[in-house]
Amino acid sequence: MQTLANKITVYTGIEEEKAKAALLIIAAHVKEKYPILRGYADLMLDIKELSLEKDGIVINKFDVN
Repeated sequence: MQTLANKITVYTGIEEEKAKAALLIIAAHVKEKYPILRGYADLMLDIKELSLEKDGIVINKFDVN
């Protein structure tokens, strides 16, 4: 996941922790929407055992216009 987080940081300019949080949210969405792909989502995004809560990655909610 570090490689993908670095790419997101370089190409978008967002902070590394926010890039990681974005990847975790994407993985959570895929797992929720397509339960059969739970294992593949972690594998494809190289997430392994990382989680939003366990690793202290905090996501502040924001308003969507």
